[in-house]
Amino acid sequence: MHVALAAVIFAATLIAIVTRPRRIGEAWSALTGASLMLVTGAVNVGSALAAIGAEWNLFLFFLGLMLIAAVADMAGFFDWAAALAAAAASGSGRRLLFNVVILGAVITMFLSNDAAAIILTPVVYTMRTYRS
Repeated sequence: MHVALAAVIFAATLIAIVTRPRRIGEAWSALTGASLMLVTGAVNVGSALAAIGAEWNLFLFFLGLMLIAAVADMAGFFDWAAALAAAAASGSGRRLLFNVVILGAVITMFLSNDAAAIILTPVVYTMRTYRS
């Protein structure tokens, strides 16, 4: 029963993170999902703390990546990069894909692959605004 409940909470949390209903931020959706896991007993507090303690370096790594992405968003990097890639593509889907790949390669030169994925996701999402 706990496994099925945990799977449902996980799926609902993931859907909420991706779709952002009512413009609720990803962090709030994740916090709500984690809280539901604890409240319903799908995960006990000891197991949750043990998992966090065992992977503290991974959590700090992703926290740092999210901070970098947040600062880049506040600076307008995503809008700038999306507009530049779309303008350079001149309406060609192939050139747009090539531009995104090049942008990913440049970001990966300075940051990790994980950071490139985290940073490129909002860039590509922002490109929907610049469609020709």
